[in-house]
Order: sequence, then C-alpha cells, then structure tokens
Amino acid sequence: MKRTLVCLLITLGLFVPNAYADDDLQTPSDVEGVTAVAGEGSVTLSWEMATDNVGVTGYKIYYGLDSVSEDGGTYTFGSLETDNVLEHVFEDLEGGVTYYFAITALDAAGNESEYYSYEASAAPAATAEDTESPYIVGAEALTDMVLEVMFSEDIELPLDGVIAFSIVNLETGEELETLDAYVSEEASVVLVTTGTQEAGVSYMITAGTEVMDTAGNAVISGTSDSAVFEGGLEALTETEEEHDSADEEEEVIVVEDLASPEIDDVESDGVTSVIVTFNEEVMLPEDIALAFELIRSDNGDALEVLTATQGDDLAVVTLETAEQDPGEDYILTVSGVTDLAGNELTNTFDRTASFKAVTLDIADLLPPEDVTEFIASLFGDGVELNWTASVNTAGDLDDQLLYQSEDGGDSYGSAESLGANATSHSVEDLEEGATYTFKLTTVDEVGNESEGVITTVTLPTTGAGLGVVLIATALGTGLLHRRKR
Repeated sequence: MKRTLVCLLITLGLFVPNAYADDDLQTPSDVEGVTAVAGEGSVTLSWEMATDNVGVTGYKIYYGLDSVSEDGGTYTFGSLETDNVLEHVFEDLEGGVTYYFAITALDAAGNESEYYSYEASAAPAATAEDTESPYIVGAEALTDMVLEVMFSEDIELPLDGVIAFSIVNLETGEELETLDAYVSEEASVVLVTTGTQEAGVSYMITAGTEVMDTAGNAVISGTSDSAVFEGGLEALTETEEEHDSADEEEEVIVVEDLASPEIDDVESDGVTSVIVTFNEEVMLPEDIALAFELIRSDNGDALEVLTATQGDDLAVVTLETAEQDPGEDYILTVSGVTDLAGNELTNTFDRTASFKAVTLDIADLLPPEDVTEFIASLFGDGVELNWTASVNTAGDLDDQLLYQSEDGGDSYGSAESLGANATSHSVEDLEEGATYTFKLTTVDEVGNESEGVITTVTLPTTGAGLGVVLIATALGTGLLHRRKR
C-alpha cells in the first residue's frame, strides 16, 4: 500500500524527497548513454537520467587509467559522487593519457545501481605549453623619476625588482640609478623609480633575464629586451619662465632657489608607521589626506594615512597609517608639501617612491604559552587558585588575566589582572552551593592573549554536608575538580 502511494505521488508530481527513504530497498536503474568528450587537459562526461521507484538523488562516477571488464573489478582512482546532474567535467588531467569512466545512480536510501554503466573513455589533449619569452614593447617617463615599461605579456619580477633593470644615459654613457621596480595593477606594465632624469635626454632601459612571464619564460638577452625613452619633464614655474632668457649662471641660481623638495627615502617602521625622509626641510599642508597617498602596488588598494607629524628634523615626516599587510609592497605619492621657501610638490609632478611593509616575527603573532596544572581548592567562603607558570618561550609574557563565570563558562565577567609573575590567587566572598568556573589566560607585550586554561569548583552548602565535603577535599578525592577526558 505504501509503495502504491509513493508511486501515485511521483505521478502527480507531489513527491517530497527522502519520504519513505528508510523503507526503500529498490535500487535505481542502471545509467545509460554515457559519453566522454576530451578537451585540453579535461574530459566532459555526460549521461542520461536514471530512474528509481522513489527518486534518484545523485550519481557515482568511477574512473581510472585501466578499463574494467570483469565483475568485481575496480577503477584506479575509485569514485566520486555528484548531485542529481547529468554532466561532470574532470579538469587538470594529463594530456595524451586515456581515462576510463563508468557511472551508477544513487537514491536517498543509499541504494546504488546494480551494475556499472557501459564504460566510456577519452584521452584529453595536452595543455598548450607557453614557450614564448616576454619582451619590452616600449617605455615612457611619467615624471622625471618614474618610468613606465610595457611588456608583451604579464610578467613577474624577482623579490628585489631593482636587479632586473639597468638604465643608461645615451649621451654620456653614464648609468642612471634604479631605485625600485614593481609590477603595476596591469601585470604587463612595470613602474620603475629612478634617479632624477634629465629632461629631453635619451635613455635606454634594459630588462635582465630575471624578468619572466607567468609560465617561467625569461626575457632573452639581446632580443627585444631594451627600449629608448626621453627623460621626464618638470613643470616650469612662472618665475622660471620670466628668467628663461637670463644668462646660464642666473638660470642655475633660479632653478636651485625654486627646486621642489624630493623624497630621499621611505621605509616602514612597524605595521602602522611609515618614515618619509626628504632632501630638505619641508612644511606640511593642513589637509594630510591630500598630501600623502598610499596604495598597495599589486592590487591598488588604498592604505589610509591617519596622521603626519614632524620632530626636530623637519626633513623627516612620520606617517601613522592603518595596518599594513606584512611583507607587501606599497607606493607613496606626495603632493601639496612645500619646502621652507614655499616651493611645492604639485599634483602634476608628484614625487613617488615605494617601500615594503615590515614582516612581523612569528613571536609578534603568537601569545605566550598557557599556564599548566591550574587547580582550585576551597577555604571558608572562598577559593584558592594555584598553577604552574607559563614556559614563556618567547620571553614576552606581560600579564595574566583571570576570568570568572557562574554559568559553566558560557560567559565570563571582566578580567582581573594578576601580573606576569603570580602563580596563585585567592577569590573570596563566594556564594555557598554555587558553581564557579575560572579561566586564566596569558598576555604578551603586544596584546596577544592565549586561549586560556579552565578549572571549575562547587562551594559546599552549610550544615551536615559541609564537613563531609571538606573531609573529602582534605583526603584528595577529587570531588571538587575534574579533568577533561
């Protein structure tokens, strides 16, 4: 009767999956129409829908490197289960190797088709290997200190990008200093920070074999590894234009008097601090948000600058930032900053520099080890807590915090600081008959707090039972403190 009702529900489209699954003993039908289509490093497997008296819930795909033609045979890679779908794609397969597949159907009760489907096989094509080396398409000076180098494809640089490039003044043969190099958000473009370029002078930049594409192919020396560019221009002020016709000696004096400040160095000084050093004393604008812009070089994400301060040395500015990502490269752009003579870094010709965020020692990320042998014992209306001190491997333990709970550890009150050296502590004025849970954690100098250790104790009630409990405690029966299994 029950199976007749199920069949009727299926016919009417009113069947609820898993109904009567516990009573279902009938296996789904065998899977038919299995096909395997090879792709590049992949095989797409498809099949026809199987049937079941209650309902098919999924399929099991058996696969391997050898054909299975006998009863009881198994496939090299075993099986995997899919949802109730009629197609599955196997990826990252070895090219030129034949793979064999067979499929069974599953229902909600765990019944599986009695037989494998007819076997299908396919040999995926080998993935095309990238053997072409990258090359320089062109180069252009964005400012007199920043150069954009375009490559034929996405590239990767060594950890120290400076070693990958050399720049030569084609008029004098002198080498121009390479200060930094990093891949921009567009992975085929590299931004190179240089020493000050001479406007209008031709330079040649050459990429070394340290530059590689994402497949590991290196730039080939002597083959499209160089490009010529003209040194970037620096905007002339009105005063400079007025003196443009003056003699050479006067012109040099004017340029020196009106030269904009430049960045000498930028370095991370902790996860939230950056030190910027200029070549001369500078004055900061009121709006710090417009003066200093920080972005992560690999994805362009902005890093918020919170404050900018100067000490006795006005050539040094300390930036307080949001937390930097350890070990990542950042780009600093400065504008609106002036020297003491009022010469300003304009928005058009910002000074740009890059730096790497500091990498934290593992000790800075981990709390001290927990204390051990954390034990509670009764006295009067209080509890005496004792423990063995943390081994404190890193030597940076700064405090121990004690938490108290009256609901079995589901919630704790505010922590009580016990100091770094305590190995015992008394808690008084507790309620008779109540159960208390205590948690003790360790904290290091930078605020990392351990998971903590826990002990629980129940205070006795007054009356005849009190003496029994106290005697049991004295005898060490363990009634007041239990260890986890």
